Amino acid sequence: MSSKESGIILVRSRISSPLLTPETFKKWYEEVHIPDVLATGKVRFALRYRAVDEEGAAGGLPFLAIYHLDDMSWLHEDDCTFWKIPLHSDILPEGAATIFDVAQFDTAFYTTFGYIEAGAFHAGAADISVTAPGDLLRLQPLDWDRDTDADGLAEKLACVDANRRASAPARSVLYHVDKSRPHPPSFPPKATVPGERKILTIHEMFGGNGFAKAVSDDDKESAAVVEYKLLSARPIRWDTTKKNPSTVSPS
Repeated sequence: MSSKESGIILVRSRISSPLLTPETFKKWYEEVHIPDVLATGKVRFALRYRAVDEEGAAGGLPFLAIYHLDDMSWLHEDDCTFWKIPLHSDILPEGAATIFDVAQFDTAFYTTFGYIEAGAFHAGAADISVTAPGDLLRLQPLDWDRDTDADGLAEKLACVDANRRASAPARSVLYHVDKSRPHPPSFPPKATVPGERKILTIHEMFGGNGFAKAVSDDDKESAAVVEYKLLSARPIRWDTTKKNPSTVSPS
């Protein structure tokens, strides 16, 4: 990547071994892994969620972590410390050499594409750090490519706007699959998946009774929508005049 672009690292996960209890998995994430991620100095904040419908979670991975970066090109630097974060901890169950022995992860990388505010689309990144994260989150993949189908944007944004309507304030940010395919130096880049949805919309809701029913003319697209509830947000640097700061693990 030649220019500075903000974006996110999105990690879905699940417990894959009976040796790892939900309590230990939570402790590893909250007390070990996320502090290590923030210690790199490049991740602005880290958010954790759990799927509202765990059985319907994408890939059977009910847990979600989102790490926000100001500069995604950092992931390609030779001395990038993200790839050096320890994967072992003394709190893991006996016999687990790394967290990968007892949990499954799927990691994706996205650059910021735009956001919706007051019903209008704006290109570029919104300052989403000024208020606390929403209590609920909806991931909505879009089957649209900004490079080959520029005329289809209005139609897709109409779907996005319909999906964000609710009985409480909401915020929507659009992300594009990071074409540079960040990857650990010792591993090849993740291959492009045929039919991959290149746009991911993240809707946040602040209170209220939940999102409106997912709206799409494409049944597969609607089925790909997953909703999550907030588990934790760190560090807490929110503007408390707009919303009370989130506390760790409200559920």
